[in-house]
Amino acid sequence: VNTVLPPKPYTEYTIFFRLERTRILQTAGIIDEEVLPSLDPTHYDSVEFPRPSKYERLLLPPYWYSSSRKAEIEKKRKHRKRAGRMDLMTLSKT
Repeated sequence: VNTVLPPKPYTEYTIFFRLERTRILQTAGIIDEEVLPSLDPTHYDSVEFPRPSKYERLLLPPYWYSSSRKAEIEKKRKHRKRAGRMDLMTLSKT
């Protein structure tokens, strides 16, 4: 049995925030270095287009709106034990 749950879909606010953040950065001349290699001029997605006129010219990677796609791309952080910290088991014995 697969116990891994798929990520929750983005809310309307999250999508708005991602678009606004990208618009503000690109207006200031800052383009994310991860976006440029992933741009595909032949990519067309009926979910993504048409965008509102305010966001038509933004450079966005394919499937930027998909939370499951982002989860595939991002790596999980490794757990790192911090020096000088006690776990609960050790703490309860003292």
